[in-house]
Amino acid sequence: MKWCCVQFEGWHSEAGRRGLGVFATMSPEGQAFFVLQYRATEPNVRVTSDPVSPVSLVSQVGIQFCPWCGTRLLDWYRKDLSSLERPDLNVPLG
Repeated sequence: MKWCCVQFEGWHSEAGRRGLGVFATMSPEGQAFFVLQYRATEPNVRVTSDPVSPVSLVSQVGIQFCPWCGTRLLDWYRKDLSSLERPDLNVPLG
């Protein structure tokens, strides 16, 4: 696969670990989209809940363009979407 930039390749390889990651997934309607995700902890780390100051363990936002080089992601990766998908990492809405 040809990556749009080395930064996107690097952050895709970090998806699912603590810190930033990018990956592709599918909406419930079957539309492919890309996600920029931040994880506060490594996977399977137990975190105690504090009702006074709650912690968001995973935050994510859908993206259309590469944050590092500006490439339109669906256009660039259309043929490689299946290899970029990580449905196990996507946090469903609601």
